[in-house]
Amino acid sequence: MNISRKTLSAQELVFYRRVLAGNRLELTQVWFDVGVLEPYRTKETYKLFRSDTLGMLQGPRWRLDFGISKDETLVHLAMDALRDQLPESEWEHWLAHLHSPPVSQTYLISRLSSPGCLDDGEIRAWK
Repeated sequence: MNISRKTLSAQELVFYRRVLAGNRLELTQVWFDVGVLEPYRTKETYKLFRSDTLGMLQGPRWRLDFGISKDETLVHLAMDALRDQLPESEWEHWLAHLHSPPVSQTYLISRLSSPGCLDDGEIRAWK
């Protein structure tokens, strides 16, 4: 199986080392399809600003800062910003645009449920 892998930049490596070593989970990034911003463009109560790689969404009583991917297809922000700066009433909209790499559904279920046995096939050596 040939899996292509993006090499992390020096900045990304330092960033993720700090997340792990310092238990800085508030730095953990989540990504969203840029379409998440569409509804805010047409409503007068919201303001949307950007530079080349940074963005800001101003709501009636809140503000959310985010990064913009190089190809402008994704925006990203820290998990704690999503939790603390975005009103809970907006969460479902953002989660509907969440961008995630392929994951093991069984692993996620195991993390969400109490410890137990999950039948996921025969245990074998990974060759």
